[in-house]
Amino acid sequence: MSAHDEFDPAVVQKTLSSPPFIPVEGVINFRDLGLSAGCSAIRPGLLFRSGELTRLSPRGAATLARELGVRTVFDLRSETEVAKFASATPAVEGLDEVTFVSAPVSEGPDYDPATLAMR
Repeated sequence: MSAHDEFDPAVVQKTLSSPPFIPVEGVINFRDLGLSAGCSAIRPGLLFRSGELTRLSPRGAATLARELGVRTVFDLRSETEVAKFASATPAVEGLDEVTFVSAPVSEGPDYDPATLAMR
């Protein structure tokens, strides 16, 4: 039995489709930080967080740009992480007006979250 077998897929889907989560096609774990517990100082609809965007679909791009008004995406991953998983943010139709900014939160080229997690 894997860790994924422990969760009922219907419960996971319902959870990831309810606030603070916002369904964005092709993106996992997209959520409005203004609706997250402990973030009452952030206005809802202002700041979002998600997993990486390499599987973002054109429909998901429309959700980000048109429905949510996203104008800037800050990629906080290190260059090492992006390269290791071959997950640079791709060009996606519909995101022409969105600026992508690489802003790694780690220092140095040797940063790797998997390695740090094992320490």
